[in-house]
Amino acid sequence: MKLNLNRLESYKHAFYRQLTFKNYLSNKYKNSLQDKNKKVIIVTHSHYCQIATSKLAYTMPTIDNLPSDNNYMVNLEAISMDIDNQYNMNNIYIDSKNFKNIKPPNHKLYELNLNNKFIFIRHSISLYNKIAHKEGHENIKFSTELINSNLCEEGIVLAKSIQHIYNKLDIEQIYVSPLVRALETAYYIFENHPKKDKITIIVHPWLTEVAHMIHDFTYDIQIFKKQFNMNSKLKFDWSLFDMYYKSKEDQDLFFLSNIDCLNKDVLYKEINLAYEKYFKDDNKEEIKNFLSHLVYLEGKYNISQLESYKHLFYRTILLKRYLKEQHINKKKEIDKNKKVILIGHTDFAHIATSKLAYNMDEINKLPEDGYHLKNCESLSLII
Repeated sequence: MKLNLNRLESYKHAFYRQLTFKNYLSNKYKNSLQDKNKKVIIVTHSHYCQIATSKLAYTMPTIDNLPSDNNYMVNLEAISMDIDNQYNMNNIYIDSKNFKNIKPPNHKLYELNLNNKFIFIRHSISLYNKIAHKEGHENIKFSTELINSNLCEEGIVLAKSIQHIYNKLDIEQIYVSPLVRALETAYYIFENHPKKDKITIIVHPWLTEVAHMIHDFTYDIQIFKKQFNMNSKLKFDWSLFDMYYKSKEDQDLFFLSNIDCLNKDVLYKEINLAYEKYFKDDNKEEIKNFLSHLVYLEGKYNISQLESYKHLFYRTILLKRYLKEQHINKKKEIDKNKKVILIGHTDFAHIATSKLAYNMDEINKLPEDGYHLKNCESLSLII
């Protein structure tokens, strides 16, 4: 009898091996990890390295193929690896080298309908959206009362008004940004779905908005983790978010890991100074002032935002690869009637629907060919 195996050792087993080895290295060299002039050399193999450099591998129950975000190495090529706290996204940064050969796909990136498998919905109207529409962004950009703002009353009504559209859909999975305006949008759209008891909403950190305005920042994730959880009316699963951000501090300020427009040394210096000034006895008002200070840094260093659109573009690519791995590659047959819903933000959708972004060395403004979603508007992403 022949066994139907692709290989004798599974990629999942190889993943566990490299994880165990990283833990061994971390413990063995824990007293000298800060001295980067003393090198530890590891001579190994291509597939091992590809698994060891993949973020997607941490999120995959089974690994049938080499994850699409891995770093392929040619003979005698070398890379640096950070093996300390490898689950923490603050230590696993997006490396542009992994995207150097990426090309725009030949197919369309989106359609303005619900006909395809992947549906992207922009969150409903937040309090920040409402006030900014009346007063302008510049007049409220330092307002600490609008940090990670909730939906306004009009936003709740708007989200509920489209329930009838999504109640007709067969839902395979829902993913949502960790920001509260997206969490609430997911809740109000799907709270009366006929199969809501079978739906689990996964909170995915890559879906968050570009780090720019004060309402894109957080300090109170723990509150919303208690409000939106596996025991609430709709089940919200934070395990993927927790995998990337282990500690309470990292979770509350998770967006800091996306900041790339400041030199890292400058950023750490500024953040450390701000920590010393604002983080005293876990005072929430002082933490809010710290987040307002981050907006001030954009003006101080003459940058348009703290996270570049190029970095946001890389996040959209990583999310598309993740979705393809989870909902296409693992399926024997692709059923377009079983929908995967993504609930996120306008700039994310704009970049994700742009082909021009693939050919831009720097993305200084939103590409002209990307689609700008209105609140609660949706489109099909073609992956």
